[in-house]
Amino acid sequence: MGGTDIRKIPFEQLNGQIAYVSQENYLFDRSIRDNIRMGNPNATDEEVEEAARQSGCDSFIRALDNGYVIPLQEVAEVIFPEEKNREFPLQEPC
Repeated sequence: MGGTDIRKIPFEQLNGQIAYVSQENYLFDRSIRDNIRMGNPNATDEEVEEAARQSGCDSFIRALDNGYVIPLQEVAEVIFPEEKNREFPLQEPC
């Protein structure tokens, strides 16, 4: 890892560098802001909006009638009409 034999890295330090990233993304029946905030429950509204800007979704979200407070399920039913269940995979990025 970075030129270092991982056998020489303490387990706790190595474990802190590992993250699980699922291939399945899920949207929950909460606001867009709440769905983004799931990545960091302590994020401020400004941090949530910055994350959306960095991912290229902010202008799309702001163009919605209720912006960041619209329940994501309402938006998703328009974008992904074939997805009807309460928690469902995200098919396309913003």
